[in-house]
Amino acid sequence: MDQDVCQDYINGLCVYDVFESTTHDMGRCPKHHGEGARKILEEYRDESLPGHIENLQKALTNRDHLVAKNVSIAHASKFDPAIKDKMDKAQIALEREFLNNDKITPDRILKHIKSMEQLYKQASAHQQDQFVEVCNQCACIVPSDEEARQAHAGTKVHVAYLMIEQHLANIQKSATDQQQHSCPPV
Repeated sequence: MDQDVCQDYINGLCVYDVFESTTHDMGRCPKHHGEGARKILEEYRDESLPGHIENLQKALTNRDHLVAKNVSIAHASKFDPAIKDKMDKAQIALEREFLNNDKITPDRILKHIKSMEQLYKQASAHQQDQFVEVCNQCACIVPSDEEARQAHAGTKVHVAYLMIEQHLANIQKSATDQQQHSCPPV
């Protein structure tokens, strides 16, 4: 396959495109999009699919890291010094893990997020009037009032992450369906 063609684009969803003109904008995709890329879709789709899945999973893992970081940022200034210190240490530990281990798993990120949320709950019990949330779908900081939350659910970044998750789920379902149809009954 031509290395200049975007494997994500020919597989139906380029993350550069879905985040265009958002706070998560990564600039233009360095790979080729367009009619020429679409023409090679059928010929190279199976070959490029594993890399495409990896790119989608990486985008979701990066989102999870950003959620954890934003939880710390959104609430750290409101906490008493002892809890703030614990949150800072937890954040530093996660960042060190990311720097030293490019194979960090989503489970480890979720464990970190839960520990940060636990610390947050301890601190926020006394400060309900200043409550804000970090959206687990897109990592954006959202005020707790219902109107703001509903408006947030329609933002381009939020919808982009929903698209990535749905596209990945569809690919995985297709792969499972193909396996079931290609395997003879036992």
